[in-house]
Amino acid sequence: MGRLEGKVALVTGSAAGIGQAIAWRYAREGAQVLATDISSEMDETVAQGEGRIVAAHCDVTDPKSIQSCVAQCIDRFGGIDVMCNNAGFPAPLVPVDELRFEDWKRSYSVNVDGVFHGIQAAAPHMKEKGGAIINMASIGSVKALPNLAAYASSKAAVMQLTKVAALDLGKYGIRVNAIGPGYIRTTFGGGYSDEVAEMLAEQNPMGRIGEPDDVAGVALFLASDDARWVNGAMHFVCGGSSAL
Repeated sequence: MGRLEGKVALVTGSAAGIGQAIAWRYAREGAQVLATDISSEMDETVAQGEGRIVAAHCDVTDPKSIQSCVAQCIDRFGGIDVMCNNAGFPAPLVPVDELRFEDWKRSYSVNVDGVFHGIQAAAPHMKEKGGAIINMASIGSVKALPNLAAYASSKAAVMQLTKVAALDLGKYGIRVNAIGPGYIRTTFGGGYSDEVAEMLAEQNPMGRIGEPDDVAGVALFLASDDARWVNGAMHFVCGGSSAL
Protein backbone atom coordinates (compact mmCIF):
# COMPACT_ATOMS: atom_id res chain seq x y z
CA MET A 1 0.00 0.00 0.00
CA GLY A 2 1.31 3.46 -0.93
CA ARG A 3 1.90 6.14 1.65
CA LEU A 4 -0.95 8.24 0.23
CA GLU A 5 -3.41 5.42 -0.44
CA GLY A 6 -6.94 6.75 -0.10
CA LYS A 7 -5.90 10.40 -0.16
CA VAL A 8 -6.81 13.12 -2.64
CA ALA A 9 -4.31 15.79 -3.65
CA LEU A 10 -4.35 18.96 -5.72
CA VAL A 11 -1.04 20.19 -7.14
CA THR A 12 -0.72 23.58 -8.84
CA GLY A 13 1.87 24.38 -11.48
CA SER A 14 2.23 20.73 -12.49
CA ALA A 15 2.66 20.84 -16.27
CA ALA A 16 6.42 20.37 -15.85
CA GLY A 17 9.32 20.48 -13.42
CA ILE A 18 8.84 20.21 -9.67
CA GLY A 19 5.04 20.28 -9.76
CA GLN A 20 4.95 17.50 -12.33
CA ALA A 21 7.34 15.38 -10.27
CA ILE A 22 5.18 15.90 -7.17
CA ALA A 23 2.01 14.91 -9.01
CA TRP A 24 3.70 11.75 -10.31
CA ARG A 25 5.07 10.82 -6.88
CA TYR A 26 1.69 11.34 -5.23
CA ALA A 27 0.01 9.17 -7.86
CA ARG A 28 2.62 6.40 -7.51
CA GLU A 29 1.99 6.40 -3.77
CA GLY A 30 -1.74 5.84 -4.21
CA ALA A 31 -3.30 9.30 -4.22
CA GLN A 32 -5.91 10.55 -6.62
CA VAL A 33 -4.43 13.76 -8.05
CA LEU A 34 -5.89 16.83 -9.69
CA ALA A 35 -2.89 18.32 -11.51
CA THR A 36 -3.44 21.96 -12.44
CA ASP A 37 -1.57 24.55 -14.44
CA ILE A 38 -2.16 27.71 -16.43
CA SER A 39 -0.58 25.83 -19.36
CA SER A 40 -2.67 23.48 -21.48
CA GLU A 41 0.35 21.20 -22.04
CA MET A 42 -0.62 18.59 -19.47
CA ASP A 43 -0.57 15.41 -21.58
CA GLU A 44 2.76 14.16 -20.21
CA THR A 45 1.72 14.78 -16.61
CA VAL A 46 -1.47 12.78 -17.09
CA ALA A 47 0.15 10.03 -19.19
CA GLN A 48 2.69 9.18 -16.49
CA GLY A 49 0.13 9.29 -13.70
CA GLU A 50 -0.77 5.59 -13.72
CA GLY A 51 -4.43 6.47 -14.24
CA ARG A 52 -4.58 8.49 -11.04
CA ILE A 53 -4.02 12.00 -12.43
CA VAL A 54 -6.65 14.27 -13.93
CA ALA A 55 -5.64 17.65 -15.39
CA ALA A 56 -7.39 20.97 -14.99
CA HIS A 57 -6.69 24.56 -15.98
CA CYS A 58 -5.95 26.88 -13.08
CA ASP A 59 -4.81 30.48 -12.80
CA VAL A 60 -3.68 30.76 -9.19
CA THR A 61 -3.82 34.57 -9.33
CA ASP A 62 -7.61 34.28 -9.69
CA PRO A 63 -9.30 33.08 -6.49
CA LYS A 64 -12.36 31.92 -8.42
CA SER A 65 -10.17 29.73 -10.64
CA ILE A 66 -8.51 27.93 -7.76
CA GLN A 67 -11.80 27.62 -5.87
CA SER A 68 -13.25 25.99 -8.97
CA CYS A 69 -10.37 23.49 -9.06
CA VAL A 70 -10.86 22.60 -5.40
CA ALA A 71 -14.57 22.08 -6.08
CA GLN A 72 -13.71 19.89 -9.09
CA CYS A 73 -11.34 17.86 -6.92
CA ILE A 74 -14.07 17.29 -4.35
CA ASP A 75 -16.74 16.49 -6.93
CA ARG A 76 -14.55 13.98 -8.77
CA PHE A 77 -12.68 12.31 -5.90
CA GLY A 78 -14.90 12.98 -2.89
CA GLY A 79 -12.70 15.36 -0.95
CA ILE A 80 -9.29 17.00 -0.65
CA ASP A 81 -6.58 15.88 1.77
CA VAL A 82 -3.49 17.54 0.32
CA MET A 83 -3.09 21.00 -1.22
CA CYS A 84 0.31 21.59 -2.79
CA ASN A 85 0.72 25.25 -3.76
CA ASN A 86 3.60 24.87 -6.18
CA ALA A 87 2.86 27.32 -9.03
CA GLY A 88 5.47 30.05 -9.33
CA PHE A 89 6.72 32.90 -11.48
CA PRO A 90 10.44 33.60 -12.06
CA ALA A 91 10.98 37.31 -12.40
CA PRO A 92 13.78 38.41 -14.78
CA LEU A 93 17.32 38.31 -13.44
CA VAL A 94 18.06 42.02 -13.18
CA PRO A 95 19.36 44.40 -10.50
CA VAL A 96 16.66 45.79 -8.24
CA ASP A 97 16.92 49.27 -9.75
CA GLU A 98 16.22 47.84 -13.23
CA LEU A 99 13.34 45.56 -12.22
CA ARG A 100 10.09 46.49 -13.94
CA PHE A 101 7.21 47.07 -11.56
CA GLU A 102 4.96 44.80 -13.62
CA ASP A 103 7.41 41.91 -13.09
CA TRP A 104 7.52 42.71 -9.37
CA LYS A 105 3.72 42.64 -9.21
CA ARG A 106 3.51 39.43 -11.24
CA SER A 107 5.93 37.71 -8.87
CA TYR A 108 3.81 38.55 -5.87
CA SER A 109 0.55 37.81 -7.67
CA VAL A 110 1.64 34.25 -8.51
CA ASN A 111 4.10 33.38 -5.75
CA VAL A 112 2.31 34.93 -2.78
CA ASP A 113 -1.30 35.60 -3.75
CA GLY A 114 -1.45 32.19 -5.44
CA VAL A 115 -0.45 30.45 -2.21
CA PHE A 116 -2.90 32.59 -0.23
CA HIS A 117 -5.74 31.72 -2.61
CA GLY A 118 -4.82 28.04 -2.45
CA ILE A 119 -4.88 28.01 1.35
CA GLN A 120 -8.19 29.84 1.48
CA ALA A 121 -9.78 27.55 -1.10
CA ALA A 122 -8.67 24.26 0.47
CA ALA A 123 -8.70 24.91 4.23
CA PRO A 124 -12.50 25.09 4.74
CA HIS A 125 -12.83 21.60 3.24
CA MET A 126 -10.12 20.18 5.52
CA LYS A 127 -11.40 21.46 8.84
CA GLU A 128 -13.54 18.41 9.62
CA LYS A 129 -10.88 15.71 9.25
CA GLY A 130 -7.60 17.61 8.84
CA GLY A 131 -5.22 17.75 5.93
CA ALA A 132 -1.85 18.89 4.64
CA ILE A 133 -1.04 22.15 2.88
CA ILE A 134 2.39 22.37 1.29
CA ASN A 135 3.70 25.67 -0.04
CA MET A 136 6.64 26.05 -2.39
CA ALA A 137 9.09 28.62 -1.08
CA SER A 138 12.80 28.74 -2.02
CA ILE A 139 16.30 28.90 -0.66
CA GLY A 140 15.85 32.56 -1.59
CA SER A 141 13.43 32.83 1.34
CA VAL A 142 16.41 33.14 3.69
CA LYS A 143 19.46 33.55 1.46
CA ALA A 144 19.94 36.83 -0.39
CA LEU A 145 20.63 36.27 -4.07
CA PRO A 146 21.71 39.05 -6.46
CA ASN A 147 19.30 40.16 -9.18
CA LEU A 148 16.38 38.29 -7.58
CA ALA A 149 14.66 40.99 -5.54
CA ALA A 150 11.12 40.10 -6.62
CA TYR A 151 11.49 36.33 -6.56
CA ALA A 152 13.45 36.05 -3.31
CA SER A 153 11.33 38.51 -1.37
CA SER A 154 8.10 36.90 -2.57
CA LYS A 155 9.36 33.51 -1.44
CA ALA A 156 10.28 34.98 1.95
CA ALA A 157 6.65 36.09 2.17
CA VAL A 158 5.57 32.51 1.42
CA MET A 159 7.69 31.26 4.31
CA GLN A 160 6.05 33.66 6.78
CA LEU A 161 2.57 33.03 5.37
CA THR A 162 3.18 29.31 5.93
CA LYS A 163 4.09 29.83 9.57
CA VAL A 164 1.08 32.04 10.31
CA ALA A 165 -1.28 29.67 8.50
CA ALA A 166 0.13 26.78 10.55
CA LEU A 167 -0.73 28.63 13.75
CA ASP A 168 -4.22 29.52 12.54
CA LEU A 169 -5.16 26.11 11.14
CA GLY A 170 -3.33 23.65 13.39
CA LYS A 171 -6.30 23.37 15.77
CA TYR A 172 -8.27 21.80 12.92
CA GLY A 173 -5.63 19.17 12.26
CA ILE A 174 -4.46 21.02 9.16
CA ARG A 175 -0.69 21.00 8.84
CA VAL A 176 0.90 23.81 6.81
CA ASN A 177 4.54 23.47 5.79
CA ALA A 178 6.89 24.89 3.18
CA ILE A 179 9.63 23.50 0.97
CA GLY A 180 12.61 25.63 0.00
CA PRO A 181 14.33 24.16 -3.06
CA GLY A 182 17.82 25.21 -4.01
CA TYR A 183 19.02 25.06 -7.60
CA ILE A 184 16.93 22.40 -9.36
CA ARG A 185 17.40 21.10 -12.90
CA THR A 186 14.15 22.27 -14.56
CA THR A 187 13.10 24.60 -17.36
CA PHE A 188 11.66 27.05 -14.80
CA GLY A 189 12.90 30.54 -15.62
CA GLY A 190 14.68 29.22 -18.68
CA GLY A 191 16.64 26.56 -16.80
CA TYR A 192 20.43 26.40 -16.54
CA SER A 193 22.97 25.98 -19.27
CA ASP A 194 25.41 23.09 -18.85
CA GLU A 195 28.14 25.55 -17.88
CA VAL A 196 26.02 27.24 -15.23
CA ALA A 197 24.80 23.90 -13.89
CA GLU A 198 28.41 22.71 -13.57
CA MET A 199 29.40 25.89 -11.75
CA LEU A 200 26.48 25.59 -9.33
CA ALA A 201 27.30 21.94 -8.72
CA GLU A 202 30.89 22.82 -7.83
CA GLN A 203 29.63 25.38 -5.29
CA ASN A 204 27.24 22.94 -3.63
CA PRO A 205 28.37 20.94 -0.56
CA MET A 206 27.07 17.74 -2.19
CA GLY A 207 28.65 18.47 -5.56
CA ARG A 208 25.52 18.59 -7.72
CA ILE A 209 22.35 20.54 -8.38
CA GLY A 210 18.98 19.08 -7.50
CA GLU A 211 16.48 17.13 -9.54
CA PRO A 212 12.69 17.62 -9.39
CA ASP A 213 12.27 14.23 -7.74
CA ASP A 214 14.49 15.38 -4.84
CA VAL A 215 11.80 17.92 -4.01
CA ALA A 216 8.96 15.49 -4.70
CA GLY A 217 10.29 13.14 -2.03
CA VAL A 218 9.97 15.84 0.63
CA ALA A 219 6.53 16.82 -0.68
CA LEU A 220 5.50 13.18 -0.30
CA PHE A 221 6.71 13.05 3.30
CA LEU A 222 4.86 16.25 4.20
CA ALA A 223 1.65 14.97 2.60
CA SER A 224 1.82 11.61 4.38
CA ASP A 225 0.84 10.58 7.89
CA ASP A 226 4.56 10.20 8.65
CA ALA A 227 4.55 14.01 9.00
CA ARG A 228 1.53 14.08 11.31
CA TRP A 229 3.48 16.11 13.93
CA VAL A 230 5.19 18.43 11.44
CA ASN A 231 3.56 21.86 11.22
CA GLY A 232 4.79 25.36 10.42
CA ALA A 233 8.19 24.11 9.26
CA MET A 234 10.45 25.13 6.40
CA HIS A 235 12.26 22.25 4.71
CA PHE A 236 15.23 23.19 2.54
CA VAL A 237 16.01 20.82 -0.33
CA CYS A 238 19.28 22.29 -1.50
CA GLY A 239 22.14 19.89 -0.80
CA GLY A 240 23.34 22.12 2.04
CA SER A 241 23.49 25.46 0.20
CA SER A 242 21.35 27.11 2.88
CA ALA A 243 24.12 26.40 5.39
CA LEU A 244 26.79 28.32 3.46
